[in-house]
Amino acid sequence: ILVTNDGELANLLTHPRYGVEKRYLVQVAGVPNAETLDQLRQGIALSEATVHAKRVTVRSQHKQSTVLEMVLDEGRNREIRRMLAALGHKVQQLKRIAVGELSLGNLLPGQWRRLSWEDIEKLRREAAAAGANDRPRPAPQNRRLAQRGGRQGGPRGTSAGRRSAPQGRQPTTPRKRPGKASTWRKAGRRGSSG
Repeated sequence: ILVTNDGELANLLTHPRYGVEKRYLVQVAGVPNAETLDQLRQGIALSEATVHAKRVTVRSQHKQSTVLEMVLDEGRNREIRRMLAALGHKVQQLKRIAVGELSLGNLLPGQWRRLSWEDIEKLRREAAAAGANDRPRPAPQNRRLAQRGGRQGGPRGTSAGRRSAPQGRQPTTPRKRPGKASTWRKAGRRGSSG
């Protein structure tokens, strides 16, 4: 639903710690009962964690299937499909209809629109508000350095005290190792007679 080259915005919208809600329409086989809907809200144990839907409502029921509206604030791989499969309901159709306050609206399959700056700022504010109480802690090694008042080093493989290369010097490209044959095989060598 959203395509961006803004890594910070993508992280704000997709990382679970920010809790940006994603709303889905889900058509499932069968008719889930009230107990099944409660289990979705309370949590389903998947292999990596227990996951739950923030809200689940029945939009419509048919003889063979039911359309649910589900709101989640995480984005684990195939989360909705796995949750419902654990409860005995196969997902027949799945459509994300909103991320935060931004919804598909009247867009048809294959259509797209550019986000306005207002849309983008609204998404940023929503992610910041949702994640305000759950700021990430630094990684354990960084925490130790911060407690001692230490500095982190430069790029990988260098030490903090080492100086960078002199100005104007260009990095060299790696040389081929002598004596190593190419790993590529010539076309036609195997199985051909001429």
